[in-house]
Amino acid sequence: MRPFSGAAVLSALLAAVLLAGCCTEAQYEERAVARAREFLLENSPELSVEQRAFVRYNLPVLLVEGIFGGSGVAVSDMSQICITWVIPGEKDAYLVFGASDGRLQSWYPNRLIRKTFLKEENSIIAAVNTARKYVMNGQYYQISRHEYNCVRFENPQVIRSHFELPLDPEGTATAEELEARKELTQFSLVWAPSKQANKVVVSGLAKSDLSGFTVYGGGLMSPEYLQKHTLNVDRVIVPVVREEKSSSEADSSGKEEMVESSGKEK
Repeated sequence: MRPFSGAAVLSALLAAVLLAGCCTEAQYEERAVARAREFLLENSPELSVEQRAFVRYNLPVLLVEGIFGGSGVAVSDMSQICITWVIPGEKDAYLVFGASDGRLQSWYPNRLIRKTFLKEENSIIAAVNTARKYVMNGQYYQISRHEYNCVRFENPQVIRSHFELPLDPEGTATAEELEARKELTQFSLVWAPSKQANKVVVSGLAKSDLSGFTVYGGGLMSPEYLQKHTLNVDRVIVPVVREEKSSSEADSSGKEEMVESSGKEK
């Protein structure tokens, strides 16, 4: 039997170390979600067995906002990222706050925030999440990596639009259902990737407060074509966490409650 050479053994060990250290963006996200889930469950003894199971087996929503200095200029590539669960039976959303780059590579839980969203805010978050899933699942091969990350991590502008949408794309709607859809309001969620002209647009129908938003189409559009079909700019989504309050203020308002991390890495 020929003995292994020292160089061959060293090369094999080096390759194993390099391969072990490589993670995809999906793995970074899964790891961050696992940390957030563990932190939430450790600091939420009030949740029932069923509610804890909901957290364990359901995916969260990511609320992302840049970190800015006093002058309003971004000081780094880091972002505030709240990994959020809206748990059945709880009036508050549970936000696990942390900071990381856009890949979530260095995300660790910093604190748990229990936050009451206004109905409009809940509708907006649901609409943005629906539009994001449409792009990330249905448009993956039609958009660039830069455009994909823009939709994944940045906040869209919401406009009232008047595109000619296919109200019955599957051809299964009844006459009553088609009439009901015609009574809804058309919204478009618009992402503007930096360093390019075209926008990523997802259009659909919803009630006037964006509740029940359903996607009926989307893709890349030029600013001119988008402007031609814009009725008015509604709002820019900025899902930032409100300022911290003392425990007495939080208890009296019922709006937020926060649990800080001990800083121990998991």
